[in-house]
Amino acid sequence: MPRNLAIAILIYAVVTWGGMFVYGRDVWLQNGDTFSVVFGILARFAPLELRVVDNTAVVSTCAGPACHHKTLECVNGYHCLVKVAPGQRQWNLRPPALGLLNDQRVTFSMMVLVIVLLATVTFDGLLETPLWTHILDRTLSDETRWVGSAALVLFSAGFLIVYLFFSALMCRFAQRYGEKNGAGHLNSTLDVASVFVLTLVPIAIAYHLAHYLSYLLITGQYFIPRVSDPFGYGWDLFGTADYKIDIGQLSARVAWYLAVTFVVLGHVFAVYVAHVVARRTFGGGRAALLSQVPMVVLMVLYTMVSLWILAQPMVA
Repeated sequence: MPRNLAIAILIYAVVTWGGMFVYGRDVWLQNGDTFSVVFGILARFAPLELRVVDNTAVVSTCAGPACHHKTLECVNGYHCLVKVAPGQRQWNLRPPALGLLNDQRVTFSMMVLVIVLLATVTFDGLLETPLWTHILDRTLSDETRWVGSAALVLFSAGFLIVYLFFSALMCRFAQRYGEKNGAGHLNSTLDVASVFVLTLVPIAIAYHLAHYLSYLLITGQYFIPRVSDPFGYGWDLFGTADYKIDIGQLSARVAWYLAVTFVVLGHVFAVYVAHVVARRTFGGGRAALLSQVPMVVLMVLYTMVSLWILAQPMVA
């Protein structure tokens, strides 16, 4: 309902402005505003970048935590771009996913956020499968909402545990074979996890496209009547208030092939980025090769889960 949406926007605005007032604009947008952080992560995959030509002056005068912890982003980064003159900003074309290979430090909270991006969209797809309907049928009807909320938390936690397990395997391989091949290796599982977590971003983008494309094309049509009656008062400002939703905009066959294509391409990009990160981190020897095995296995398993969910009939 428009009223509920307006209330949600108002609450978000109050929280955002309050956070900026208490912690400062840059600190809040980089660490506290979920939308800003998520869009910053997704923008690393973009084929277009806006960078600061020379960020030396920006970094030298920066005294915030982002500079201290080496998390300041001066490519597609608001915090650097607003501190320089327009002449110091430069638009560039770049290969997709290149932004995932920069040397910006990934914090533990950002690592968890990337995993949650994967877990939530996967769980949302699971909600529409017969398996989830069967799970709900085995619970009391008045506890359905509680079951869904608890399952989402457990599902996200499970994703994080699985990812850390495979990161531990990568760390073990690197430590075992790194010295023999002269390759550098990281000291802990969390170090490895933070270095490789951005390689999962192409998968997150691909599955969001696969899962929400048909929803966007069909449900997005509600914008047409809503633009004529934005407040639900019965207006018809542009003559579109009586528009009927056309569910035939995207056929099931086309939607399926597009979804599979997105998932496969996303995993191809992810494997390639992981390969580059492994060679950069562990060198070009056996350590780099073996360190990629757990990550490839993890990506293949997630591909299987994603395709299985996409192949299920929608029952919810």
